[in-house]
Amino acid sequence: MSTIAAATLPSHWRVLPRTQVRHKVTGRQYALKVVDKHLVLRHRLVGQLRQERNILDRCAHPAVARLHFTFQDEGAVYLGLELCPNGPQQTLLDSEMLMVVPISN
Repeated sequence: MSTIAAATLPSHWRVLPRTQVRHKVTGRQYALKVVDKHLVLRHRLVGQLRQERNILDRCAHPAVARLHFTFQDEGAVYLGLELCPNGPQQTLLDSEMLMVVPISN
């Protein structure tokens, strides 16, 4: 899903393309992860979704997008994450001076 209907968001949010949202008051942009509740229930993933939300809520690491807010409606759960406009996390990691060293047995 690349965008969602504006009616599903609280009144102080507006939808941007590619699941980005902008807070109307502060102007701050976030990536919006939309999770279909029906799929979560059908595949019995409620525990995993809760676990993901709890981990993101507590995680403070530069390689992990920070969770700023969550909300839900009848059909979906929405996770508002730090927007990483410079590309996928792997691209960001590759651009840093990190080196993966294989461990020999």
